[in-house]
Amino acid sequence: MAAPIPRHVSGELVRVALVQARPGALTTAQLVDVTGLTASQVANGIRWIRETAAAANLTPLTWTARAGYEFSDNPVDWVNYEIGVFRRVLTMLLRLLQGTLDPHKAKTPRDRFAKMATSHVNTMIESLEYITQQHPS
Repeated sequence: MAAPIPRHVSGELVRVALVQARPGALTTAQLVDVTGLTASQVANGIRWIRETAAAANLTPLTWTARAGYEFSDNPVDWVNYEIGVFRRVLTMLLRLLQGTLDPHKAKTPRDRFAKMATSHVNTMIESLEYITQQHPS
């Protein structure tokens, strides 16, 4: 078994591959081929880029199912990606509210945690609904 590669090393390999692919995008499979990393190492590299390198290099990282990962210079791409993420988080919060928090609160109406969590999740849902409604797509 090979020694693990630190996240910043795999991240830098992935970052360089994506910079070289500009203005195009690369799928995970293509990143595996180009970098010589495993799919897991590419995923770790993508996480490192999102957590560290994208902000440090002012290179917004986007992803689409059709094209893969890319450092786009087009603000429309950035907004489309961001709205997609907001919609996924909104769906997740709606399912949490309807499938767990609402029944929790109904079963234990005096539970302070259930009340507080429901209140905060409802606020997040309202904010995400507002954000996603501001962008037509």
